[in-house]
Amino acid sequence: MLPSHREVAAAHLMPYVLNRSRGDRVELEQARDLARAEGPAGAAFAAVLARVLGDPHMPDSVDVLLEVAAREELPAVEIGRQAGLLVASGEVRMIDMIAALDAAARRGAPAQVWRIAASALPTLLPAPGERPRNGLARFVTLAVTVAEWCGARRDPRGARHGRPQGEQPVAPRDPPAARPAHRPHRRGRMITLIGF
Repeated sequence: MLPSHREVAAAHLMPYVLNRSRGDRVELEQARDLARAEGPAGAAFAAVLARVLGDPHMPDSVDVLLEVAAREELPAVEIGRQAGLLVASGEVRMIDMIAALDAAARRGAPAQVWRIAASALPTLLPAPGERPRNGLARFVTLAVTVAEWCGARRDPRGARHGRPQGEQPVAPRDPPAARPAHRPHRRGRMITLIGF
């Protein structure tokens, strides 16, 4: 039995977040219980949610993200940091994280997905002289698409913004999956948006 405080309970699950090799893993019901628990949603909860989002056998993990987002308790920036670390370490495949984030954006959380993607990118972008990770172009394309959906912009002071609450993003004419994967001008815009 886990404690009822969300972050304390999530901390108890941390050994299973990075434990794919032994076959033990965080279960979807555990993530759902955490989403419904009391208390702040911090780094441990974000790591658990990022882990289940990156598991191709847990497509319902998107429901957990949407539930927490609907209650305005989603630590999107921290989920992005944790997702970037999980992908960079090989614990989660980029393609699986893209699939989950794309589903969440299409189901009504583009602003949250934008914050997750923008926070993951600094870890995922290659250092000078390094080769990009497999799937990075698709991840950047997803990030640019959701940034456009929610009207993300960057002000001169470097702060990132989404559309004000209550304003609905205007959906593009064609969904992200129908767009070409390689759009260098859009990737360049993304790098400008996140300040690189």
